[in-house]
Amino acid sequence: TAPVVTVASGPTSTTNSTTANFQFQAQDDGSGVAQYECRIDSGSFSVCNESSDFTNLNSGSHEVQVRATDQVGNVSSVASYTWTIDNDNPLIQINKQPNSVVYINIDHPVINFTVSDLTSPQGIAVTCRLNGQVRACASGQDLSIPTNSNPSTFTFTVTATDVVGNSSSQTIQWQSVFIAENRSTLVTVDEDHPVDILFVIDNSGSMNYERSNLAQRID
Repeated sequence: TAPVVTVASGPTSTTNSTTANFQFQAQDDGSGVAQYECRIDSGSFSVCNESSDFTNLNSGSHEVQVRATDQVGNVSSVASYTWTIDNDNPLIQINKQPNSVVYINIDHPVINFTVSDLTSPQGIAVTCRLNGQVRACASGQDLSIPTNSNPSTFTFTVTATDVVGNSSSQTIQWQSVFIAENRSTLVTVDEDHPVDILFVIDNSGSMNYERSNLAQRID
């Protein structure tokens, strides 16, 4: 009668660790267990211990197989364990973003980004901050950014973190300014073409000097 072997413990189903520890158990009621043999992925079986470490593993899916042999040469069925190593950061793709200079009351900034992760596509947490303040956002959705009434500098950061803690960020910066236009119109003024001029005057105390000068020059 061959031994019965099981994988007692191993890494979580998805991890970012490149080292995996396994605990194997075998039972043989006859002659007793003589040895364990393990192999990982497409490698060959070799002697291993009840507690075995596999190191320097690459990102991707892996499988460990173990078998046990008793004292008289009976070999057990193979027990296996599969898991995935994810060392890849999520990918953030910026689809829409404001120009480096945004004009107040004219432009309407919109940010759109998509987040993807080939190894761990599910459960990616996304956090967005505008000038350090958390903003609600979602991958693939337009996010409208209001411009302040005064010129300002904006910093927008999106951070994506997958289920095993791999993280990446993208930052966008821009400025909002008033647009300035020089406008001039040539007006013909004579007896046949009178012109009315309307002065809109600030009557606050800080404008006393300007109002006085205007009164002196009005003729």
